Amino acid sequence: MLPLIAVACSSDDPKPEPEIPQHPEQPEEPEKPEEPVDATTAYFQGILSGTDTNMPEDKEIPAGAEDLKSVRDEIWSAWKKANQLTDTERLPNLMAIDNLNENTVTPNGQWKMGNISSYFVYGSKGSKPADGYPLFIHLHGSGSDADADWRATLGWGIWFNDGPSVYLVPRSPAGGTGCRWFTPTRQDFFERVFRRAMLSEEINPDAIFFIGISEGAYGSQRLASFYADYLAGAGPMAGGDLMANCPPENMANIAFALHTGGADYGYGRDELSRRFKTELDKLEKQYPGYYSHHVMVPGGLGHGDLADLATSPWLKTARRKAVPTFFRWEVFPMGGQLGEEYRSRTSFYCLRQDKAPDGTLGEMTRASYEFHVADNTVDITASIVSLSTTDHNAEWNMDFGLTKTYTAASGGELTLFLDETMVDLTKDVTVNINGEPRFTGKVTTNRNTAVESCALFGDPRRIFPGKIKIKY
Repeated sequence: MLPLIAVACSSDDPKPEPEIPQHPEQPEEPEKPEEPVDATTAYFQGILSGTDTNMPEDKEIPAGAEDLKSVRDEIWSAWKKANQLTDTERLPNLMAIDNLNENTVTPNGQWKMGNISSYFVYGSKGSKPADGYPLFIHLHGSGSDADADWRATLGWGIWFNDGPSVYLVPRSPAGGTGCRWFTPTRQDFFERVFRRAMLSEEINPDAIFFIGISEGAYGSQRLASFYADYLAGAGPMAGGDLMANCPPENMANIAFALHTGGADYGYGRDELSRRFKTELDKLEKQYPGYYSHHVMVPGGLGHGDLADLATSPWLKTARRKAVPTFFRWEVFPMGGQLGEEYRSRTSFYCLRQDKAPDGTLGEMTRASYEFHVADNTVDITASIVSLSTTDHNAEWNMDFGLTKTYTAASGGELTLFLDETMVDLTKDVTVNINGEPRFTGKVTTNRNTAVESCALFGDPRRIFPGKIKIKY
């Protein structure tokens, strides 16, 4: 029997928070390595605990593939060790959720979202593939009873035809307007999930997805744009957000599915979904092969018709491009709800923004970068993008339309991380910013650059041996 799900969007009034049930026992702590530790592990421990720690002694490393692999393996081992020694928060043992009744499932995980505990189910369907399970982070809607929404969303995750897979289904600390999936405390939660999933032997680091229903659809759509560099794809259901909240430009290299009923009129979800499809169609035409998407708005389906709106079956075979040859990054702020500030990311794929370009940046004026690499040349277009709303929907008091104006940026600083899949590190590399050469020469491959990038991304695919610091 399919679960009946409450997929209401939030009202203007906060709803009471259901009592969180007693959390079951956690699995035993893995055996910790003996101390003292080497300098690299100690540095990572400092990063994880938020204390100042000196970098290990640096050394140049050859740019040959075998040498780089050896250094990466050593550094990733130190990162794992540091997490074992420092971090007490971990993913629970997987529970099998095939064919379970969602109303009787006991959560097997509980982490903090800010200062409030949030419980979750971390469960598997089917047998683990050789390269690890795909992970679906599945977000529920914002009905007044967060526990009911959470259980119903878990039920859909059990039913969706996407196995073998793993589901992490978190329960929002509150329902109603307390259910927002994109504020900085939630961002912190998901970044910890990424880090732990990347360290897990169970999860394929190139097959992590956000999916979600209603408020969870808005969340997964925004998080897809914010965290595309960690994702293979994303699949909002019964959603459709404003484009200012989730720049589609950032979704190059991921699979994106948005399924909304054509009769899902609330908050303009049907119309906003159609508009998002139009923008993705334009981007795919402009950059063929990069904006894989499947947006559908089937007529006659309403907000609760999820059996016909599942996105994970379409997404499940997608795999991440952790180090792509092209991407776009609109550095947008996310948050501004639940009494929390806005926050923007400082890095995306292989770029770190060390200093924002000149100008007053904010919610509607942002830095933007377009990245291409070919033939040992990196071309970066750095812009200021100004957002302007156009047509206003009076029924929902929302500005549906959006235009963007780009002007050349200056006064900023970037760090570009490089590896042997992007350029031939034994030859000269050229970096152009807005058409002007900013660097030409050999890129030194250093061990500490690899250590720095491992700490920055916590990602086994992005341990970069080379970097170039650029002012423009």
